Amino acid sequence: MAITSAQPITGPVAWIGADLARTMDWIWPITAPAAGELDAALAAVKRRGLAWPDIRREDFPIPAFARTLAEIRRELEDGRGVVLLWGCRWTDIPKTSCGSSTSASAPIWGRPGIRTPAAS
Repeated sequence: MAITSAQPITGPVAWIGADLARTMDWIWPITAPAAGELDAALAAVKRRGLAWPDIRREDFPIPAFARTLAEIRRELEDGRGVVLLWGCRWTDIPKTSCGSSTSASAPIWGRPGIRTPAAS
């Protein structure tokens, strides 16, 4: 039987709800220009009739919002591990999440190493 030594969680990932309640820096607003980019990219994908597994970065151009997504990716991978995208229209999430994830990294949802439908 292996003995495991528990180590305390430290760094930015060691947060509790009260920590988040004291700050808003984990909340990322989707600005009107970003929403416009997402809408235009989604319209382009629809015009081409692309299925979500076939969407590539070049099919979903969101140059300005891609910079924000890169910052969000860093926060998710190296920071707290949680963000709130404020101002998302929930009806658009299934349509835009794959496209915007192609600009953030690859169309994979979840943490690295976890297989998801998009990663299959």
